[in-house]
Amino acid sequence: DSALGEWAHERLASLSGTPGEPATFDRLDDLMREQHYRLASWRVSGEETNYRRFFDVNDLAAIRAEHQPVFDDTHRLVREFIESGLVDGLRVDHVDGLYNPAQYLRQLREMTTTSPAGTLPIWVEKILGHGETLPDWPIDGTTGYEFLAATGGLQTNTASERAFTEIYDEFTARESYFDEISFVARQRIAGRSFSGEVSVLAMQLHRLAQRDRRNQDNTLRSLHDAIAALLANFPVYRTYLDDDEPREGDRKLLTAAAAGALERAPDVTPESMAFLISVLLLEDANHPEERSRRIHFRRRFQQVSGPVMAKGVEDTTFFRYNRLLALNEVGAHPDHFGLASEDAHTQFAAWGRDWPGSMLASSTHDTKRSEDARARLHVLSEIPDAWRRAVRSFQRGNRRWKPLLSGRPVPGPNTEYYLYQTLVATWGGKLDGDYRERVREHMRKAMRESKTHTSWAAVNAEYEDGVLEFANRVLSPRRSTRFIERMDRLVERIGGPAAINSLAAVTLKCTAPGMPDIYNGTELPFFALTDPDNRRPVDFAAAEASLAAIEAAGASVPVPSRPEAKQWLTVKLLALRRERHAVFADGSNYRPIAATGARDSHLFAFAREAGDKTVVVVIPRLTHGLADELGSFVSGAFGETEVPLPTGGEWRNILTGEVHAGPEIRADALLGRFPVAILVRANGQP
Repeated sequence: DSALGEWAHERLASLSGTPGEPATFDRLDDLMREQHYRLASWRVSGEETNYRRFFDVNDLAAIRAEHQPVFDDTHRLVREFIESGLVDGLRVDHVDGLYNPAQYLRQLREMTTTSPAGTLPIWVEKILGHGETLPDWPIDGTTGYEFLAATGGLQTNTASERAFTEIYDEFTARESYFDEISFVARQRIAGRSFSGEVSVLAMQLHRLAQRDRRNQDNTLRSLHDAIAALLANFPVYRTYLDDDEPREGDRKLLTAAAAGALERAPDVTPESMAFLISVLLLEDANHPEERSRRIHFRRRFQQVSGPVMAKGVEDTTFFRYNRLLALNEVGAHPDHFGLASEDAHTQFAAWGRDWPGSMLASSTHDTKRSEDARARLHVLSEIPDAWRRAVRSFQRGNRRWKPLLSGRPVPGPNTEYYLYQTLVATWGGKLDGDYRERVREHMRKAMRESKTHTSWAAVNAEYEDGVLEFANRVLSPRRSTRFIERMDRLVERIGGPAAINSLAAVTLKCTAPGMPDIYNGTELPFFALTDPDNRRPVDFAAAEASLAAIEAAGASVPVPSRPEAKQWLTVKLLALRRERHAVFADGSNYRPIAATGARDSHLFAFAREAGDKTVVVVIPRLTHGLADELGSFVSGAFGETEVPLPTGGEWRNILTGEVHAGPEIRADALLGRFPVAILVRANGQP
């Protein structure tokens, strides 16, 4: 209606002000003040937002999934998909953000029973702290970050921890302790990004204190500081305290976290921390109304602890503490340098027994570096002396390329150390414009996530430009010939062992207890960074062409370092899982196998058994010095080391077709043609 349109435009024009004449904006301001919201700069959201968000993203407001009408409305489409048979399973991301995860998952489990195929599996995205176990929820397992951490731990040389700490401290000219850096980072996140959430908790806690004559002198500020300090020192993402009294383990966790927080934050009063812990533990809650108030408070506290941990550790500390970036991964723990074979066996057996349906992840949309990028960095843990020499030469040679900012060269040594590891992880055949731009974009993200000299909220463009200019100069084929040659040699030296690491990880993912999760694009070697690479389209055409070449090659075994080797192995292993489903469906049938001989620590082996069917898996670890640049083992690499099998008779390696006689097989014979082995009984023997 043209007349209506003209009238609307007139009304809008009457509200519009004239720039430079503040009084002309009064009518618009009056209208805005009548609304149920306030227009504000996004920069104040950390302090003044009064609704729950997805982490600290203002555009993603949380909903009350614990409220039955909300649950029903928001899950109506999911229910329709389930009842129509369109869904094979459900993955619940960010389960720690729920008010009551157990209740939510019970409702979801009940919903999955309406599927024509029967009850569907449910997986939760849950990051476990060191030594933490999954709560007893009605689910099939996690999305697999603990598997990712265990695999990386196996490929890290624990004996090099001291050397790598010294190299890092020497390069950065400081002593770095992960726990301290993490505490400071989380304290900053709680005090800034989640200041509003912490303030809401503090007001709730202050009201509870005013109802208790023994605690009414705890001020709002003192309680706010106690909450922030406890969040910053929490050892896990969150606790799962329900309406019941806390378990002894929860009591110990909270009291230990409080004691550590008081040590690290001396300004926090012991009285305010003691009251906070007493509320979380439901102490002195003698009346039903008081108990209900305290339960509500601790559920809200639990909802905040997860985001503070995620943003403070994954998205801050992981970019500040750079000792070995392969360990700075979702689900991993950078202060735990490697994992012994015995401990890995214990973990796999426990998960197979307790959560046989868990997913096994190696790369996801959230991993900081793809599995192949990490595979290279893990090799560095085997050559600390060579890495020390390399970074020293990089530092000396590139000093001249650093721009000056306020009289000081940039980047600082910590950022420079991060850059060199990033280059090792992603270095390719050519330094074209696309690669240099990827590095620049990732370094921009890394600087802002670190929040040391710049951040997303307060961009220091001058500092960022200086660091990116340094990266440009370092990656210039015309300027940095010697540096590029040195990096080429280093990456070439670790290339073979890194390819073996990648193949070993694929083998574990497809044969350990659980369900392999293969992230699109990682079937072939993929040396990716979280940003910008996790937003790049998958090259399906390349994957299809590679698969066609594999099929055309027939029974030939690829060279381990060739790009198609990873996809070839994946195809073989998935076919094995399909053919021997019963073997891999039973998670409790995991049996560790201990190699014998001088090089036994370089092998990791286990069996999966079901009835008369047995599959034996043998993968190498820590292979630098044992393998050549193509990923093949040198003659006599394992010496007299042998792998004992469950029984004698003949065993066939499904990857190479070779038949070996048990009950012991020499490692050199087993891994001579391909660096991993999958054995089944030959000729249909039981």
